Amino acid sequence: VNRQISRMLVASAQILIYPVVGWLADVYTSRYTMIKYSMHIMWLGAVLLSVTFVVKQLMDTGETWSCSYQVFVQTWLFMCTIGQACYQVNVMPFGADQLQDCPNENIAS
Repeated sequence: VNRQISRMLVASAQILIYPVVGWLADVYTSRYTMIKYSMHIMWLGAVLLSVTFVVKQLMDTGETWSCSYQVFVQTWLFMCTIGQACYQVNVMPFGADQLQDCPNENIAS
């Protein structure tokens, strides 16, 4: 049951964050800045997730995952999810913005 709930939370967080991040990128920051910060969030989440698993392997006593490790893993996965959502919602409009000022012959090639 806990795995289903955590999967549902990650999926719903990613879906719900799309319009918020798009609005933030349009109103307060630029798309480039949002993409840059989302990459940092994804990398940080991935590094912390990897460190958590390495520490768990080094301190392996044969027991199941304790609650503190589960909280860390879910937090780092949530960070990766937020970073991915910020990236996905802004990368396509950012690419389209790059083509606005190009002459038509450059776009066709």
